[in-house]
Amino acid sequence: MLSFDAYTNQYARSWETVSAQKGLNERDALYDANDDDFEAAMYVVLIHRLMNAYAVTRRTLEVVRHETPQQLIDTTGPVLRATISELSSHPRHLFGFPSFLQRFFFVWGGFIVEANRATEIEQMAREAGTSKDAVEHYLNVLDLLYQSRDGNLSLFQNWGGFRYFKFVPGALRALGFLHREAIAPELYANTEFFGRSGEKYRTALERALVDTGGTAALRYR
Repeated sequence: MLSFDAYTNQYARSWETVSAQKGLNERDALYDANDDDFEAAMYVVLIHRLMNAYAVTRRTLEVVRHETPQQLIDTTGPVLRATISELSSHPRHLFGFPSFLQRFFFVWGGFIVEANRATEIEQMAREAGTSKDAVEHYLNVLDLLYQSRDGNLSLFQNWGGFRYFKFVPGALRALGFLHREAIAPELYANTEFFGRSGEKYRTALERALVDTGGTAALRYR
């Protein structure tokens, strides 16, 4: 709960602070991915979100083992309560949630190509050693966890045939492009990832990997 409070209050939206201090237009910085300080701020927030997901998993285990539904209602706000209820509805999937999220963001770029959704979900499940139902469940839990308190706004958005988690650094998005192109080149041969921003995200990844030989040095198995 302390982690979630820090994310929502004390250190909320740190990329806005960075953009204001550097005189950046936040919208342009998001789409262009050309300022590494701004990108780093989003990366730190993403790590914090993963920590929150881990904390929610631990809290769910505590609730399942030691608390009643009424205790959950009395001690937890509506967003976390809905998230914990959903996460605990499939106990056998519970332990795989945090590790799946690491793969979703750091391998798949935090987005889904809707035209290939079934194939991507199946491949994510294969890589994570779990089922397609579990992957759908994890994505639903993530959606619930990062909804506004009135349930009308989520950090998941739809645009241009993509369902994506907002505020993921451009370099991580580009890792998602490269992973798809590596495992199924024929499927993504004509895919334009994120429109005009796609090449800018690839450029951000090249900068991030400059000390290790850039994207050319990446190897996929």
